[in-house]
Amino acid sequence: MAKVVPFSPAPGQEPRSKGSFLVKPTKHGWVAQKWPVKRGPPKSPYDLWRQKEFAYVARAVSTPFPLDYGTAVEMVKGTTYVPRDFLMMCAFANAYEIRSPDGTVWPRYRDVTNNPQYLLEQITDTPGAMLYRDTDLWSWLGPDNNGYVLTMEDQRPVWKAPPASSGSGFKTTVLQRTTDQVNISAASHKVTWQAAPIDELGIWNAATPTRLVMPANINRIRLSFQVLSPSRSFNLRWNFQSIDPAGLATFFGAVRQYAYQADTAGTTEFNVSGQGPWAPDPGKSYLELQLIPSTAAPWTFRAGTSLTLEAVLIP
Repeated sequence: MAKVVPFSPAPGQEPRSKGSFLVKPTKHGWVAQKWPVKRGPPKSPYDLWRQKEFAYVARAVSTPFPLDYGTAVEMVKGTTYVPRDFLMMCAFANAYEIRSPDGTVWPRYRDVTNNPQYLLEQITDTPGAMLYRDTDLWSWLGPDNNGYVLTMEDQRPVWKAPPASSGSGFKTTVLQRTTDQVNISAASHKVTWQAAPIDELGIWNAATPTRLVMPANINRIRLSFQVLSPSRSFNLRWNFQSIDPAGLATFFGAVRQYAYQADTAGTTEFNVSGQGPWAPDPGKSYLELQLIPSTAAPWTFRAGTSLTLEAVLIP
Protein backbone atom coordinates (compact mmCIF):
# COMPACT_ATOMS: atom_id res chain seq x y z
CA MET A 1 0.00 0.00 0.00
CA ALA A 2 1.30 3.47 -0.89
CA LYS A 3 -0.04 6.98 -0.39
CA VAL A 4 -0.60 8.90 -3.61
CA VAL A 5 -1.49 12.45 -4.70
CA PRO A 6 -4.47 12.24 -7.05
CA PHE A 7 -5.19 14.62 -9.91
CA SER A 8 -8.83 15.08 -8.86
CA PRO A 9 -10.34 12.23 -10.91
CA ALA A 10 -14.06 12.16 -11.50
CA PRO A 11 -16.01 9.67 -9.38
CA GLY A 12 -15.42 6.19 -10.71
CA GLN A 13 -12.34 7.29 -12.69
CA GLU A 14 -9.66 6.56 -10.07
CA PRO A 15 -6.46 5.01 -11.47
CA ARG A 16 -6.60 1.24 -11.49
CA SER A 17 -5.30 -1.79 -13.30
CA LYS A 18 -7.57 -4.77 -12.88
CA GLY A 19 -5.73 -7.61 -11.25
CA SER A 20 -2.73 -5.39 -10.37
CA PHE A 21 -3.64 -2.32 -8.27
CA LEU A 22 -6.34 0.24 -7.52
CA VAL A 23 -6.48 3.69 -5.94
CA LYS A 24 -9.12 4.53 -3.34
CA PRO A 25 -9.81 7.25 -0.72
CA THR A 26 -9.29 6.48 2.97
CA LYS A 27 -9.33 8.55 6.16
CA HIS A 28 -5.57 8.95 5.65
CA GLY A 29 -6.01 10.23 2.10
CA TRP A 30 -5.68 8.55 -1.29
CA VAL A 31 -3.76 5.29 -1.34
CA ALA A 32 -2.81 2.75 -3.96
CA GLN A 33 -3.01 -0.90 -3.03
CA LYS A 34 -2.79 -4.34 -4.53
CA TRP A 35 -5.89 -5.57 -6.32
CA PRO A 36 -8.02 -7.50 -3.77
CA VAL A 37 -8.03 -11.25 -4.06
CA LYS A 38 -11.33 -12.99 -4.72
CA ARG A 39 -13.34 -13.85 -1.65
CA GLY A 40 -13.56 -17.53 -2.51
CA PRO A 41 -16.00 -20.00 -0.96
CA PRO A 42 -17.17 -19.32 2.61
CA LYS A 43 -15.02 -20.92 5.28
CA SER A 44 -17.83 -21.26 7.83
CA PRO A 45 -21.64 -21.07 8.04
CA TYR A 46 -21.23 -17.59 9.53
CA ASP A 47 -19.25 -16.43 6.46
CA LEU A 48 -21.90 -17.89 4.19
CA TRP A 49 -24.62 -16.05 6.11
CA ARG A 50 -22.71 -12.75 5.85
CA GLN A 51 -22.45 -13.15 2.08
CA LYS A 52 -26.14 -13.93 1.79
CA GLU A 53 -26.99 -11.07 4.16
CA PHE A 54 -25.04 -8.63 2.00
CA ALA A 55 -26.95 -9.84 -1.05
CA TYR A 56 -30.28 -9.40 0.80
CA VAL A 57 -29.38 -5.84 1.84
CA ALA A 58 -28.14 -4.91 -1.64
CA ARG A 59 -31.38 -6.16 -3.16
CA ALA A 60 -33.47 -4.26 -0.61
CA VAL A 61 -31.72 -0.88 -1.12
CA SER A 62 -31.97 -1.17 -4.91
CA THR A 63 -35.64 -0.13 -4.59
CA PRO A 64 -35.74 2.25 -1.59
CA PHE A 65 -38.67 4.23 -0.29
CA PRO A 66 -38.74 7.80 -1.74
CA LEU A 67 -38.08 9.39 1.68
CA ASP A 68 -35.10 7.07 2.30
CA TYR A 69 -33.67 7.79 -1.13
CA GLY A 70 -34.09 11.55 -0.75
CA THR A 71 -32.31 11.46 2.62
CA ALA A 72 -29.47 9.38 1.15
CA VAL A 73 -29.01 11.86 -1.71
CA GLU A 74 -28.58 14.74 0.73
CA MET A 75 -26.24 12.79 3.01
CA VAL A 76 -23.75 11.82 0.29
CA LYS A 77 -23.36 15.30 -1.17
CA GLY A 78 -19.70 16.32 -1.12
CA THR A 79 -18.51 12.71 -0.61
CA THR A 80 -17.39 9.92 -2.91
CA TYR A 81 -20.40 7.84 -1.93
CA VAL A 82 -23.55 7.26 -3.93
CA PRO A 83 -27.01 7.11 -2.28
CA ARG A 84 -26.99 3.30 -2.45
CA ASP A 85 -23.77 3.21 -0.37
CA PHE A 86 -25.36 5.31 2.37
CA LEU A 87 -28.49 3.17 2.45
CA MET A 88 -26.40 0.01 2.83
CA MET A 89 -24.38 1.62 5.63
CA CYS A 90 -27.63 2.45 7.38
CA ALA A 91 -28.77 -1.17 7.06
CA PHE A 92 -25.52 -2.31 8.70
CA ALA A 93 -25.58 0.50 11.33
CA ASN A 94 -22.40 2.07 9.98
CA ALA A 95 -23.78 5.35 8.61
CA TYR A 96 -23.33 7.38 11.79
CA GLU A 97 -20.67 7.63 14.48
CA ILE A 98 -21.62 8.79 17.97
CA ARG A 99 -19.00 10.72 19.96
CA SER A 100 -19.13 11.99 23.54
CA PRO A 101 -17.95 15.56 24.34
CA ASP A 102 -14.70 14.07 25.61
CA GLY A 103 -14.09 12.42 22.23
CA THR A 104 -15.14 8.89 23.22
CA VAL A 105 -16.54 7.00 20.23
CA TRP A 106 -19.59 4.88 21.06
CA PRO A 107 -19.71 1.65 19.04
CA ARG A 108 -22.87 1.10 17.05
CA TYR A 109 -24.66 -2.18 16.60
CA ARG A 110 -27.55 -3.06 14.42
CA ASP A 111 -30.85 -2.48 16.18
CA VAL A 112 -32.01 -6.10 16.42
CA THR A 113 -34.04 -7.07 19.46
CA ASN A 114 -33.09 -10.18 21.43
CA ASN A 115 -36.63 -11.52 21.03
CA PRO A 116 -36.21 -14.88 19.20
CA GLN A 117 -39.42 -14.26 17.27
CA TYR A 118 -37.75 -11.37 15.47
CA LEU A 119 -34.62 -13.41 14.87
CA LEU A 120 -36.66 -16.22 13.28
CA GLU A 121 -38.52 -13.67 11.16
CA GLN A 122 -35.20 -13.07 9.39
CA ILE A 123 -35.40 -16.64 8.07
CA THR A 124 -39.08 -16.70 7.06
CA ASP A 125 -42.44 -15.23 7.97
CA THR A 126 -44.48 -17.77 5.95
CA PRO A 127 -47.40 -19.21 7.97
CA GLY A 128 -47.08 -22.96 8.34
CA ALA A 129 -43.33 -23.00 7.59
CA MET A 130 -40.93 -25.26 9.49
CA LEU A 131 -37.27 -24.76 10.29
CA TYR A 132 -34.65 -27.42 9.58
CA ARG A 133 -30.86 -27.58 9.56
CA ASP A 134 -29.56 -27.68 6.00
CA THR A 135 -26.01 -28.57 5.00
CA ASP A 136 -24.62 -25.09 5.66
CA LEU A 137 -27.29 -23.02 7.39
CA TRP A 138 -30.66 -23.18 9.06
CA SER A 139 -33.34 -23.13 6.37
CA TRP A 140 -37.10 -23.52 6.14
CA LEU A 141 -39.74 -25.62 4.43
CA GLY A 142 -43.01 -24.02 3.45
CA PRO A 143 -46.44 -25.68 3.76
CA ASP A 144 -47.84 -27.82 0.95
CA ASN A 145 -51.22 -29.21 -0.08
CA ASN A 146 -53.67 -30.53 2.49
CA GLY A 147 -53.23 -34.25 3.07
CA TYR A 148 -49.57 -34.33 2.03
CA VAL A 149 -47.19 -36.21 4.31
CA LEU A 150 -43.79 -35.12 5.61
CA THR A 151 -40.93 -37.44 4.76
CA MET A 152 -37.16 -37.34 4.21
CA GLU A 153 -35.12 -37.32 1.01
CA ASP A 154 -31.32 -36.94 1.02
CA GLN A 155 -31.42 -36.07 4.74
CA ARG A 156 -33.83 -33.17 4.15
CA PRO A 157 -37.55 -32.92 4.95
CA VAL A 158 -39.91 -32.80 1.96
CA TRP A 159 -43.65 -32.90 1.45
CA LYS A 160 -45.01 -35.80 -0.61
CA ALA A 161 -48.45 -36.74 -1.86
CA PRO A 162 -49.58 -39.92 -0.08
CA PRO A 163 -49.41 -43.03 -2.29
CA ALA A 164 -52.63 -44.43 -3.68
CA SER A 165 -52.17 -47.47 -1.44
CA SER A 166 -49.71 -47.18 1.39
CA GLY A 167 -49.90 -50.88 2.28
CA SER A 168 -50.85 -49.99 5.83
CA GLY A 169 -54.10 -49.83 7.75
CA PHE A 170 -56.99 -52.26 8.16
CA LYS A 171 -57.46 -54.73 5.30
CA THR A 172 -59.44 -57.93 4.73
CA THR A 173 -59.18 -61.09 2.62
CA VAL A 174 -61.98 -63.64 2.29
CA LEU A 175 -61.41 -67.14 0.84
CA GLN A 176 -64.50 -69.05 -0.26
CA ARG A 177 -65.89 -72.23 -1.75
CA THR A 178 -68.02 -71.49 -4.83
CA THR A 179 -69.12 -75.12 -5.35
CA ASP A 180 -69.50 -78.12 -3.03
CA GLN A 181 -66.28 -79.94 -2.12
CA VAL A 182 -67.13 -83.62 -1.69
CA ASN A 183 -64.50 -85.63 0.23
CA ILE A 184 -64.33 -89.40 0.62
CA SER A 185 -64.11 -91.02 4.05
CA ALA A 186 -60.88 -89.93 5.76
CA ALA A 187 -59.38 -89.15 9.14
CA SER A 188 -59.16 -85.41 8.26
CA HIS A 189 -60.56 -83.05 5.65
CA LYS A 190 -58.77 -79.92 4.42
CA VAL A 191 -60.67 -77.08 2.71
CA THR A 192 -59.65 -76.27 -0.87
CA TRP A 193 -60.55 -72.64 -1.58
CA GLN A 194 -61.77 -71.62 -5.01
CA ALA A 195 -61.93 -67.83 -4.95
CA ALA A 196 -61.24 -64.67 -2.98
CA PRO A 197 -64.27 -62.36 -3.39
CA ILE A 198 -62.42 -59.83 -1.21
CA ASP A 199 -58.63 -59.65 -1.33
CA GLU A 200 -57.52 -56.25 -0.06
CA LEU A 201 -54.35 -57.88 1.29
CA GLY A 202 -53.42 -59.27 -2.13
CA ILE A 203 -52.52 -62.72 -0.76
CA TRP A 204 -54.85 -65.08 -2.68
CA ASN A 205 -52.92 -67.59 -4.79
CA ALA A 206 -54.95 -70.09 -6.81
CA ALA A 207 -51.81 -72.21 -7.31
CA THR A 208 -51.93 -73.18 -3.61
CA PRO A 209 -55.71 -73.32 -3.05
CA THR A 210 -55.64 -74.81 0.46
CA ARG A 211 -53.47 -72.04 1.93
CA LEU A 212 -54.25 -68.73 3.54
CA VAL A 213 -50.97 -66.88 3.05
CA MET A 214 -49.91 -64.45 5.77
CA PRO A 215 -49.36 -60.85 4.58
CA ALA A 216 -46.14 -58.99 5.28
CA ASN A 217 -45.76 -56.34 8.02
CA ILE A 218 -48.47 -57.74 10.30
CA ASN A 219 -49.29 -55.65 13.33
CA ARG A 220 -52.21 -57.85 14.44
CA ILE A 221 -54.70 -60.25 12.86
CA ARG A 222 -58.05 -61.86 13.49
CA LEU A 223 -59.36 -65.04 11.85
CA SER A 224 -62.95 -66.17 11.42
CA PHE A 225 -64.63 -69.01 9.47
CA GLN A 226 -67.97 -70.40 8.46
CA VAL A 227 -68.35 -74.07 7.52
CA LEU A 228 -71.46 -75.30 5.73
CA SER A 229 -72.33 -78.96 5.09
CA PRO A 230 -75.39 -80.96 3.98
CA SER A 231 -77.66 -82.55 6.58
CA ARG A 232 -76.14 -85.35 8.62
CA SER A 233 -77.93 -88.10 10.55
CA PHE A 234 -75.06 -89.74 12.44
CA ASN A 235 -73.34 -88.88 15.65
CA LEU A 236 -69.74 -87.68 15.32
CA ARG A 237 -67.51 -85.18 17.05
CA TRP A 238 -65.71 -82.77 14.70
CA ASN A 239 -62.64 -80.72 15.59
CA PHE A 240 -61.68 -77.63 13.59
CA GLN A 241 -57.97 -76.86 13.45
CA SER A 242 -55.80 -74.22 11.85
CA ILE A 243 -52.51 -75.88 10.94
CA ASP A 244 -49.14 -74.33 10.09
CA PRO A 245 -46.71 -75.32 7.28
CA ALA A 246 -45.36 -78.11 9.50
CA GLY A 247 -48.86 -79.60 9.74
CA LEU A 248 -49.15 -78.76 13.42
CA ALA A 249 -52.20 -77.27 15.06
CA THR A 250 -51.33 -73.68 15.82
CA PHE A 251 -52.91 -70.51 17.14
CA PHE A 252 -53.29 -68.09 14.23
CA GLY A 253 -55.48 -65.58 15.98
CA ALA A 254 -58.42 -67.98 15.63
CA VAL A 255 -59.80 -70.85 17.66
CA ARG A 256 -57.27 -73.65 17.67
CA GLN A 257 -59.81 -76.41 18.14
CA TYR A 258 -63.54 -75.98 17.85
CA ALA A 259 -65.61 -79.04 18.79
CA TYR A 260 -69.01 -79.76 17.28
CA GLN A 261 -71.23 -82.65 18.43
CA ALA A 262 -73.81 -83.87 15.94
CA ASP A 263 -77.39 -84.29 17.17
CA THR A 264 -78.09 -87.94 18.15
CA ALA A 265 -81.86 -87.54 17.83
CA GLY A 266 -82.00 -87.11 14.06
CA THR A 267 -80.83 -85.27 10.97
CA THR A 268 -78.73 -82.16 11.60
CA GLU A 269 -78.09 -79.27 9.22
CA PHE A 270 -74.42 -78.45 9.73
CA ASN A 271 -73.69 -74.72 9.83
CA VAL A 272 -71.04 -73.58 12.28
CA SER A 273 -68.91 -70.45 12.52
CA GLY A 274 -66.18 -69.20 14.79
CA GLN A 275 -64.08 -66.10 15.33
CA GLY A 276 -60.84 -65.70 17.22
CA PRO A 277 -59.52 -62.70 19.13
CA TRP A 278 -57.11 -60.14 17.77
CA ALA A 279 -53.59 -61.55 17.98
CA PRO A 280 -50.05 -60.42 17.09
CA ASP A 281 -48.05 -61.63 14.10
CA PRO A 282 -48.00 -65.45 14.37
CA GLY A 283 -44.66 -65.66 12.60
CA LYS A 284 -45.93 -68.27 10.11
CA SER A 285 -45.98 -68.09 6.32
CA TYR A 286 -49.48 -69.57 5.88
CA LEU A 287 -52.21 -71.65 7.51
CA GLU A 288 -54.75 -74.22 6.37
CA LEU A 289 -58.16 -75.07 7.83
CA GLN A 290 -58.99 -78.73 8.41
CA LEU A 291 -61.73 -80.75 10.10
CA ILE A 292 -60.97 -83.93 12.03
CA PRO A 293 -63.84 -86.36 12.79
CA SER A 294 -63.78 -88.55 15.89
CA THR A 295 -63.73 -91.53 13.48
CA ALA A 296 -62.96 -91.53 9.76
CA ALA A 297 -65.97 -90.35 7.79
CA PRO A 298 -66.87 -88.62 4.50
CA TRP A 299 -67.42 -84.89 4.42
CA THR A 300 -68.77 -82.21 2.10
CA PHE A 301 -67.84 -78.55 2.34
CA ARG A 302 -70.84 -76.79 0.87
CA ALA A 303 -70.55 -73.75 -1.39
CA GLY A 304 -70.38 -70.66 0.81
CA THR A 305 -67.88 -72.12 3.26
CA SER A 306 -65.45 -69.27 3.93
CA LEU A 307 -62.35 -68.19 5.82
CA THR A 308 -61.78 -64.50 6.62
CA LEU A 309 -58.53 -62.86 7.65
CA GLU A 310 -58.65 -59.32 9.03
CA ALA A 311 -55.27 -57.65 9.42
CA VAL A 312 -53.86 -54.35 10.62
CA LEU A 313 -50.54 -53.77 8.88
CA ILE A 314 -47.54 -51.77 9.99
CA PRO A 315 -47.06 -48.65 7.80
